[in-house]
Amino acid sequence: THHYITSSCLLNRGRSRDAGSQGWHYGLMSWDLSNSLASWIDGDAGTSGDQAQFNINATDTNAYTVSSLKHIKTVDLGSKHRGLMMKWFRASEYGDTNGYYWVPVEFTDPSSYSATSIEVDNKLYIDFNANDDSFKSKSGLEIELEYDNGTYYVYQTTYNAPTSDTYYIILRSSTDLLTFTEPTEYLLKDYRDPQVFNLDGSIYMLAYSTIDEGWYLIPGTSYANFDASKRTKVSIGRLMYGLGGWDDTPLLTTFTNKEPLISGVEVINSKVYVFYLAGGFGQHSGDANASNGVPYSSARGIGVIELKISK
Repeated sequence: THHYITSSCLLNRGRSRDAGSQGWHYGLMSWDLSNSLASWIDGDAGTSGDQAQFNINATDTNAYTVSSLKHIKTVDLGSKHRGLMMKWFRASEYGDTNGYYWVPVEFTDPSSYSATSIEVDNKLYIDFNANDDSFKSKSGLEIELEYDNGTYYVYQTTYNAPTSDTYYIILRSSTDLLTFTEPTEYLLKDYRDPQVFNLDGSIYMLAYSTIDEGWYLIPGTSYANFDASKRTKVSIGRLMYGLGGWDDTPLLTTFTNKEPLISGVEVINSKVYVFYLAGGFGQHSGDANASNGVPYSSARGIGVIELKISK
């Protein structure tokens, strides 16, 4: 059985140049549990080398070039996959200010996904841009997406501005990924980068504590309620600390305690798999050897570990 790993890949930097100008592309890999190997799915077999599923020059349903895409999250609904992707919009084309906006995406199979799967006429304003020092002041670009019984749950990291000394995890919900309920309160304070999953009917969140500087497993009574008082620390960084190689986090992590960033958590056959990033990818990254949060001069990659939970 193959399970898909989606990623935004800056393929035109460094060695690979499947597009002429700078921009984020959409890449796709499949992960085979039988041998624990992840394989790139070549999106352009006619071009030498492994290419992205589609590059920045692909055209959407309005015949505009995609330009740049990143931070996709989808859920498997059985007959289709549906989720959200962050796309760059040009003001000259879409009548708004230049910038990234969340848009819905839908496709029947990840390997057949194309630029026309993006619902480009449905820009979503789910990012805060206030400056009032509240939990809604600023939002990170990354999201977590879960689906249950007709409702989509979108989790985000926010932080207060202009002070910028406190992080929060908030929740928006939707039945169609077009309109959302707005939060009146945060879910958790002093946490960031949530990953939510359902293990045999039990809801959990894996989130990073900005106070204790570590990843914690937090149980939930539902997708909208989590009890941090019952948290358990999960020390992922110590598994590769000091071992050398591409995932030795002291050289590559953005966190001071040598913990890696976590890109996703998946439950397959009642086993919990945690995917971690050796390099600093994402809005919150700031590696010493990085440009825009992505390190070029060091090894980088995605690793996976199994997280065993005793109920």
